[in-house]
Amino acid sequence: MPSNHEYKFPDGESQLAVSNRLQSFINMGFSKNRTAIVTHNVVLRALLGKVYNQPVYNWYKMNPSHLEEHHFLVFNNVLIPRFTKEQQTKYKDELVGFR
Repeated sequence: MPSNHEYKFPDGESQLAVSNRLQSFINMGFSKNRTAIVTHNVVLRALLGKVYNQPVYNWYKMNPSHLEEHHFLVFNNVLIPRFTKEQQTKYKDELVGFR
């Protein structure tokens, strides 16, 4: 029986597949100093889960606001967040269960 992060919608991707595709994208590297990426919450939650070193089953706890900007640096294929203090507090609180 597959674990929760391996379940997917019909013709969709599992959270694990999204995470793997995201890491492949990061590993491609970036040739310019600035890159803008526009995505939806599933991919953004995968990014946040990687940044906070969270298991896939905790990703749903992080709830980025609609159209909220998130800034990251990439160094040696590792994401480094450049979050506001409010974002840092929000995600920390969501992961430990405070609202």
